Amino acid sequence: MRLQYYPETKSLYIKLAEGTYCESEEIVDGIVVDFTKEGKVLALDIHDASGFDMSVLEVEGFDVPISAANERASESVVNGQPVA
Repeated sequence: MRLQYYPETKSLYIKLAEGTYCESEEIVDGIVVDFTKEGKVLALDIHDASGFDMSVLEVEGFDVPISAANERASESVVNGQPVA
């Protein structure tokens, strides 16, 4: 999973899986879901996400070892800067 924030459009792009984008659907005002040609969810695009506090990211309920989660978190980028 990868998070990417675009300050110029104030949107948060959450890529959930690898794959090729095929189509998008705005499911509610300001939230767009990208789908693969097989109909699987590829990503979420949240418009006007600048109001969210992204300085803290909590991961709950995933079967991922803490050390692996911490390593991945250290590779995350927000506003072009690594998130520790």
